[in-house]
Amino acid sequence: MTSLSGTLRQYVRKHNVHFAKDVYRSVVVPLYDLISVPLYDITASSQYRYTWFRIPKNGTHSIMQILNIYAPAEINSSYVPYYRKEHRDNFRFCVIRNPWDRLVSVYCNKVLMRLMYPECWDKDFDYFIEFVSRKNLRKCDGHLKMQTAMFPPDDIDYVCRMEQFEVGMEYIMGKLGIECRVAHEGQVMHPDYRSFYTAALAERVRSLYALDVEYGNYSL
Repeated sequence: MTSLSGTLRQYVRKHNVHFAKDVYRSVVVPLYDLISVPLYDITASSQYRYTWFRIPKNGTHSIMQILNIYAPAEINSSYVPYYRKEHRDNFRFCVIRNPWDRLVSVYCNKVLMRLMYPECWDKDFDYFIEFVSRKNLRKCDGHLKMQTAMFPPDDIDYVCRMEQFEVGMEYIMGKLGIECRVAHEGQVMHPDYRSFYTAALAERVRSLYALDVEYGNYSL
């Protein structure tokens, strides 16, 4: 298995994980799962010594813009095999968000604007949560996946909260030696996320994303 792992790693790096995506996801990803190698969406640079675990809907567009200008990455792909020793000298960070808030953002952006999840188009938010509940939230699309499944919680240097995004970004940019303010851009305007939930619906999300809620000590 070690030999297979090494071969896959070389192929992934050579092709930057963009070769035959369907084949990669249906064949290669399960192989990595079989040998217990976690796969993450990673943007990383050995030159600037950082590893960013990207979590959709958590300021990714804003952060990517700054890094592209001031600290370009050598790795910027999805389903990247993560080997700790290769990143141990990097500053490893991610951004997390209140799960209730994040789901509303996904719904208003990806569903109401008809960008993803066509089954939910023209459906209300309750139906969307029912749709989410049928997913494997550890392996599904990144917009719905549990956030704690998109970074290694026991191998991370800094976790920024979306609720304190600009403060967190100031710290991260300081660690990378970048003198630049990172504002949260590309936000989809919508009513306060709390207004989308009944008590029953909020409890359902709490159950679905229990690990995220516990990790971030979040509440509705």
